[in-house]
Amino acid sequence: MPKDIAVLIGANGKTTSLFDAGKIVVYRKSKCSWHAVKEKEFRLDEKMSKPELLERMSEILDYLNACKVFVCLRVVGLPYFALEKARCSVWEFEGSPGDFLDLIQEREEEGKVKEANRREA
Repeated sequence: MPKDIAVLIGANGKTTSLFDAGKIVVYRKSKCSWHAVKEKEFRLDEKMSKPELLERMSEILDYLNACKVFVCLRVVGLPYFALEKARCSVWEFEGSPGDFLDLIQEREEEGKVKEANRREA
């Protein structure tokens, strides 16, 4: 079960792209509800060089720390590969976190069970 789920949220409270202004909010489920445990303003600029993009993604990965599930509206290219390389599950969803956090948690758990069963076979 994922302990935390990070979501990139825009000013409208819904998921946004890495290249739009927003904040990364890390959610944790306690009993039956999700709560924000930390948040950080974030935006990538499409004009950034490859080294600049890698540096910003490194900062985000440091911020995420042990959180290995990342959700945003859209992620492509170098940012996607940086998240994948760090072994983050990357999800693209449109909407408010309350609409999808339970679904992502459920799918992450299903994926871990399937992976464990594959290893045993």
